[in-house]
Amino acid sequence: MNDERFEQNEGESPQELLRSAGARTSIPSDDFEVIRNEARAVWRTQFAKEPSFRDRWPWALPLAAALCATLLLGWWFAERKNETSLPPIAAQVVSIRGTTGFVGGQTLTAGTKVETATGSWLELVLAGGQSLRLDDETAVVLVSANSISLERGRLYFDSLHHSPVRFSTIAGDFVPKGTQFELRVVEDAVHLRVREGQVELRPAGANTPAVARAGEQLIVREDGSLHRSGIARSHPDWDWILVAARVPEIEGRTLQSFIDWIARERGWNVEFGSNEAALLAHEVILHGSVSDMAPDDALNTVMLSSGFSHRVSDGTLVVSHP
Repeated sequence: MNDERFEQNEGESPQELLRSAGARTSIPSDDFEVIRNEARAVWRTQFAKEPSFRDRWPWALPLAAALCATLLLGWWFAERKNETSLPPIAAQVVSIRGTTGFVGGQTLTAGTKVETATGSWLELVLAGGQSLRLDDETAVVLVSANSISLERGRLYFDSLHHSPVRFSTIAGDFVPKGTQFELRVVEDAVHLRVREGQVELRPAGANTPAVARAGEQLIVREDGSLHRSGIARSHPDWDWILVAARVPEIEGRTLQSFIDWIARERGWNVEFGSNEAALLAHEVILHGSVSDMAPDDALNTVMLSSGFSHRVSDGTLVVSHP
């Protein structure tokens, strides 16, 4: 080097050399400011990042998730409680005649009291699939789908071999077994008519039950006394049940299925005028609708449109084909 200040003589120490070099030249203020700003920027990038929400509040998200889960579980349990607290469905309205205050398709829950006024009839289907028809001026309580209380008036029940149902009255309980039957309250007595199957009577306050079979009727009084007599399946006293009957849809069904239905409703036996007529009844497919007609009118319409004829003789429906 040419600068004499940086010449080192032998034997001089580093400290002596620094003293002989003199003071360092100062960094210009503009350059220093640039260097300092660059240093700050690097420091912020590496060491002074803005802390995130999760860094500041590490416990907040788990707490929020726990609160949401608690609210959802509370809502679910509340809904389940409301569902289980509602009474179960006991029946559904399927046919109405007159003014009843009900509508077709309406569901009725256990505990519902059903009443019909003068000139009004109802057909219900119980939750178990059984048919229950109410005459006018009748009142029943649907205790459950398997328990009916008849307070006044008259009802008709068709179990179609479904589960049994208990009917409570002032004279005792009636339990049908695969049957069609009628119950009617008349002052201090209950009249029972059995069309099909059998009905077991358990008189109020009595230990010995009684059984009424198809073709029998009983008059049961509150004191337990019984009067038994006979009644035909096609007796006119059964005619009222057709007023509340719902004529089924026939579209796509066979003629035989409709004949079976009307015969059951009327309590008729069925005979065919020939083997050919019996075979054709299973093959003929019906079309259209007769659901708005009375059952007897529907029978006439179906027979004529199918090319068949019919007559009723001594409780027997005779079906013929020309």
